[in-house]
Amino acid sequence: MRNFLFLFILSAILCSCPDTGESRYYDYTVEHKSGKKITFIPYSDGNVLLDKKIILDNNQTLNKTYIDKPLYQGFSIADVIFNNSINNLSHIEIVFKKQKKIIYQQCTLNYNCNQNPKNIFSSENNNDLKEIYIVSLEDYQNATDCNGNCY
Repeated sequence: MRNFLFLFILSAILCSCPDTGESRYYDYTVEHKSGKKITFIPYSDGNVLLDKKIILDNNQTLNKTYIDKPLYQGFSIADVIFNNSINNLSHIEIVFKKQKKIIYQQCTLNYNCNQNPKNIFSSENNNDLKEIYIVSLEDYQNATDCNGNCY
């Protein structure tokens, strides 16, 4: 019984010790430099969530710092845009002044989002502790025209 009590107290002490793993400090920024008003529209499991859209004027910036502690959760550009508020985020649509749009899809087993380095979900945009994602005039020029009827 004494051994059991000793082991119980020892395990309680060990379990109450703070985690000594090193925290990760993320600093992620989205810069809007396309010259057009843009709207970020999230999709959850492929379903559009218009009520969660985020609108940015030209030269507007979003920035978020995040401290990640063990067991690490990670951080992403999508977390900056939607403030971690979208469950099962599958796509992000960027609409330029209701005229043109780009849709980026989350990486899956069937879709390698890393083939497009501009994809918001690409690991290139989400693998360092400091990231800057820029929506540029080139993005607008490469977007698909929707004849002024993009929402």
